[in-house]
Amino acid sequence: MKLTTVCLIVRWLSQRSPGRSRHLAYEGADLIRQAASLYYGLIKNHPWVGGNKRTATAITNEFLKTNGKIIEAPTSEIVELVLAIEENRWHLDEIEIWLRPRVFNIPDILKVGTL
Repeated sequence: MKLTTVCLIVRWLSQRSPGRSRHLAYEGADLIRQAASLYYGLIKNHPWVGGNKRTATAITNEFLKTNGKIIEAPTSEIVELVLAIEENRWHLDEIEIWLRPRVFNIPDILKVGTL
């Protein structure tokens, strides 16, 4: 997925969520906060018939990867995260708190095009 695709998805989400900030990147939100908003928006807007949690995880991972970051967490923790979002137990702040200790820089050796 290219960065432009991620940007289009974020823009589409902001148009579907008028109560949420439309310009997180311009309000001083850092990358983790933006990723949290993306995760939340994709799951709560329920844009597809099925696979919303899996798609939200994949798109958020791609967004972070495009920006040189990676989520390091066991699958069981990611499942708990997406279920908590879906069940309204977690909102933007809780997602951000969950992401912060689990997002790391991608080591240069693993970046595409450096080998």
